[in-house]
Parts: sequence; structure tokens; C-alpha cells
Amino acid sequence: MKKAFAASLCALAVCSPAPAQDVLQFTAGASVTWDDNVFRQPAGAGASSDRFTAAYAGVRFDKTHVQQRFFLDLTRTYYSYARFSQLDFDATQYRAAWDWRFSERLSGTLSADRSQSLVSFSEFRDPSLRNVRTSENRALAVQYWLVGGWSLVGSLLEQESRNSVSLLQERGFRQRGGDFGVHYLAGSGSTLAVRRRWLSGEYLERALDAANLVDDAFLRAETEAVMSWVLTGRSVLEGRLARIDYESANFGARDFTGTATRLAWRWTPAARVSLNVAASRDLSPSSDAFNRRVEQRLSLGGAYELGPRSALRASAFRGTSEFREPVLAFAGALREERFTGWSLGLDWQVHRLVSVTASAQRLKRTSNDAAFDFEGTTASLGVSVLY
Repeated sequence: MKKAFAASLCALAVCSPAPAQDVLQFTAGASVTWDDNVFRQPAGAGASSDRFTAAYAGVRFDKTHVQQRFFLDLTRTYYSYARFSQLDFDATQYRAAWDWRFSERLSGTLSADRSQSLVSFSEFRDPSLRNVRTSENRALAVQYWLVGGWSLVGSLLEQESRNSVSLLQERGFRQRGGDFGVHYLAGSGSTLAVRRRWLSGEYLERALDAANLVDDAFLRAETEAVMSWVLTGRSVLEGRLARIDYESANFGARDFTGTATRLAWRWTPAARVSLNVAASRDLSPSSDAFNRRVEQRLSLGGAYELGPRSALRASAFRGTSEFREPVLAFAGALREERFTGWSLGLDWQVHRLVSVTASAQRLKRTSNDAAFDFEGTTASLGVSVLY
């Protein structure tokens, strides 16, 4: 639920891909990935290394007419595993948007997107099954300029996330709602927005279960302030503070109120170098024995342009996940986890139409429940063509 919710916030912020030079373009590519722990199992649980390939083809349409812009990106991807063929699947993904402007004051975006991915085995613990998550978002965002840098902003959204196999910790859901607020844009480029958001949702894939307090619906409200402060021409400070009120439709033990925060600093000390550091705290409801999950994360990343067509990127992170307030009879310590990881990548534009990427990633998680411990390394190599 958390990942899909974050994706919807991007849509509400009227984010859209950069304009293409051509109205119609075709894309194709392939990658191969090596993973030494596909099923995210603890040490000694058995080998689960594999190699899988992904091949995709797609089409992009990007057309600007007067003050309107129309965009569509449609992709079909085929995933194939060398050893664990039960995990093979095909994914259909798209992004579509209409950026409209009816006057100097009134503008907005009507958008829709769909994505499909294999659910990570870090939570879904059955290696014999393939669990594919399909997420869909539809949103209408509107902005009306008042005076100076002040404007009114609002949006309506509909989201749906489904698992092909039921997953209690992150159940499928459908939710509808909207938000309303004010936005300020300073002459320096700094921004501040304050919004109130309401969401009404229903859980999918599992019926109401009074014995285990598994609900079938919820209400969620947020009061959010987001700022982007341009400190200098090379430095930007970003922040988010949100008050979250989650109300279960039938079981008060599932209700919670809490604060989510994020603070990030982006710095470009030189023309070819960029750095960023971020700290965050997020809340998400849980459908198992606990009321909610609290995740805190600290990350550091950077990129260096080796030349006009190549760049090296790196990142590292660490954090904790705490499962709070058990709502069912529970023996022992509350589940707590620590995770660390790093990644290294290289992007190379071999030709105007051809790009190559290479990456490596390491992830480790330790828990006071040894069944959730794991560590693993992945490496991938890919090529893409845009014409």
C-alpha cells in the first residue's frame, strides 16, 4: 500500500515526463540480472540463486498543441528465470497524461498509470508461488493562480493495488479521495504547499475476519506541509511533515494517529557532481498481529558525470522497521528489524539512440525474528534503444 500511495502523490504533484523531440517514438531493450538470494531466505535455509532476463518493447507519444500536451508511454515486458521458472511473468505498464491549461490562471493534469511487478519475498514467504502486484492510479490535479506566487491546488484520485496471491502484511486495496490546499512559489524558485487529504478505501483479497480483526474498509486523512527551499544556486533543502489519521471501519484496535516526516538536502558542488542526503519516517497500517509499521531511513547518494555521455551513480542507506501495538494475543518481543544496503551503477549512452546500464546492489536485514533475516547481492546489465 505504501509504495502505491507514494506513486499517487507524484501524480497529484502534476509530475510528468520530459518532452520528447519526436511526437512518436518506439522503445526496446533487454537486461540480465543475477540474484544470489531470490527468495530472501536466512543463511542456511538453502540455495536460491538464479539469473533472470527481462525483454521489453514499447511506444511513446508526446504531442504539444497550443497550451495542451498529450503523453502516452506503453510498455510490455517479459520476465524469464533460468532455474525458478514458476516466477516467469509478463507485465503491461503504461503512463498517460493530459497537461491542460484553459487560461493564464487555471491549469492541471489528468493522468493514469499502471504497473506490474513481482512482490518481494522479504515479506511474501512462499517460494513455491508467484505473486504479481498490479497497481493502477487515476488522478485529476487542478491549480488556480490567485495573486503573486499564491495559488489554490486540489486533486481527485482513485487507486487500486492487487496481489495475484493474498498477502496479509500488504493486502490489496482500492481507495478514492482527494485533497485541497494552498501553494506558494517564491521568485527564488522555493515552494511551500499545505494540503488536507481524505481517502476512503476497501481492502481486497480477504473477507472481514472478526476473530483476527482483519477489516475490509478504512478511512485515512492527512494534513501535510511540503517545502522546497533553494538555499543557493547549487543547494536545495526539501522537507515534508504530515499528520496521519487512520481509522479502521470495524475494529478500533486498528486505528492509529502518527507523524510522517522527510528531510532531504540536494547539493551540486561542481558541474559534474551531485550529492543528496535524506532522512525519513513513514507509517503504514498492518493487517497481521500488529497495528502499524513504522519505518525510519537514512540515505546518502551521489552521481558523477564521467563524460558527456556517461555517469557513475552510488547510494547507501540504513534504517529500522518497528511493528507497533499488537492487536492480537502475542508472546515475546515485538518484531523489530534493521536493514542496510548500497548500490553502484553506470549509465552510458553509447549512441544517440542506444544506452547501456550496469548496476550492483547489496541488501541485508536482521530481525529479532530470525525467520526474517536475509542478505543478498544482485547485479544487472541492460541495453535500451529509443528510435
